Amino acid sequence: MGITVIIQQPGLLTTIQDQGRHDYLSSALSRGGAQDAAALEIANQLVGNSPTAAGLEITGLGPTLFFNQPVCISCAGAPVQATVRASNGQSCSLPLGRPVVISAGSTVQFSNFLRGFRAWVAFAGGIDSPVVLGSCSSHLAAEIGPPRLVANTTITLGLTAQSQTEKLCGLLRKKYPNYRENKEPDTACISLPWSISNHILTQWPVLTIPVVPGRHFECLSKVEREKLLTQEWRVDARSNRQGLALEGVPIQGSKMSPILSEPVRFGTVQLPPGGKPFVLMAEHQTTGGYPRVLEVVSAG
Repeated sequence: MGITVIIQQPGLLTTIQDQGRHDYLSSALSRGGAQDAAALEIANQLVGNSPTAAGLEITGLGPTLFFNQPVCISCAGAPVQATVRASNGQSCSLPLGRPVVISAGSTVQFSNFLRGFRAWVAFAGGIDSPVVLGSCSSHLAAEIGPPRLVANTTITLGLTAQSQTEKLCGLLRKKYPNYRENKEPDTACISLPWSISNHILTQWPVLTIPVVPGRHFECLSKVEREKLLTQEWRVDARSNRQGLALEGVPIQGSKMSPILSEPVRFGTVQLPPGGKPFVLMAEHQTTGGYPRVLEVVSAG
């Protein structure tokens, strides 16, 4: 039996995610997967995984994890507060953006985010989860893949988890034997003194998002186009993995001609009848009849 990790507390929303299901848009299934695919890829690379390996996506308030064996993990994405507690009572803050070896019998408690709303946790060896349509991801909207994680759920890591962890642990101890006094085998965690920076901008929570005009942008009046682009929109609590609902002064688009339902994509900004934009995210529907006023520019 492989190494297991117990989800003692699930946090606000914790799911198993990888790079998602591609090439199924024609079958009305969006890619799903990690909301920030690049952040999960970084986390995987830090622990020696394939970029496509499955990890955990944590949202808003993180989970509490229990490790029955030593495991090398990494956390990338938005900076989140996390504490490692070893079986001998030692504790330390979990270093972010670097490989960290967690000792057997330890717990890692993720709590609040300092900036941003989501982060991704990768485990050396990845997560061993059933593959459905080429992915291990949980697609909550389509009810495909594993469900959202609940308390006392056990996840199994990949077959290489132990060998990868032993290799990384040996390299860390050999290269940095005195870092954080990590000479004892029961220390809370072993990590490196460097880290990669997260890409959540320091201007948080006010961010400027690059966009290009959507198919129906010119259907808005000049005044409404200016209002759409220049006002400060707030992310509403109705947001989820399907999209971000924005709150602000409504855009008057009632005079726009009715349109036929047509394909939409990750980053499409729709304008529902209420005049408040909706930005489509990883689990978006694949077609829509609302005007497509903007498209968010992707780095991918």
